Amino acid sequence: ILMDMQMPELDGLSATRAIREGGGPNAATPIIALTADAAIERRALYDNAGLTDLLTKPIDSAALIDRLRRIGARRPSAEPPAPPLLDTGKLADLEATIGRANVDRLLAMMADELAHAPAAIARLIEIDDRDAAAPAAHALKGAALNVGATRIADLARRIEQACEAGEPLESFGPMLLAAADSTAGMIAERRQSNAISGSGGVRA
Repeated sequence: ILMDMQMPELDGLSATRAIREGGGPNAATPIIALTADAAIERRALYDNAGLTDLLTKPIDSAALIDRLRRIGARRPSAEPPAPPLLDTGKLADLEATIGRANVDRLLAMMADELAHAPAAIARLIEIDDRDAAAPAAHALKGAALNVGATRIADLARRIEQACEAGEPLESFGPMLLAAADSTAGMIAERRQSNAISGSGGVRA
């Protein structure tokens, strides 16, 4: 993103902070400041706002191309690792706050959600019904966040954002179904383990 720091109404610093803090698809995109003011004290402000680099006006095309190449070369080509299936720390905090029995009920509700919601969203993706897929993904994200199902929440968030941005969706269906299957398995294991420990370690 090439950011004019002297834009009217919303200045470049405010726009950059909004992009970085908004959590949208461009939150991690490199942003180059275009400015006539390259004083040392201003550079510190640019760094704090989350700007990647700076070019002074008037812009030299050769310098711009060189800067873009350098930024592209240092960006990782691979996607970041997938979040864990379940955030065990969050679950432990929930158990300490509302009790293990209530957490077990929440996990049971999440298991029920995983039995149908991901498949429904995958079908909506398949027919490219973004108007229905976006709110469905949003609802799944909320349910997943409640119990620390972080991988499902992350995928649902990305699906919702891709729907709204008009970005390709095809790859998300299989990923969501696989994550749902794995998460459901981990939830079942955790509930079984809790049931055994709650009964004194004796299987029924």
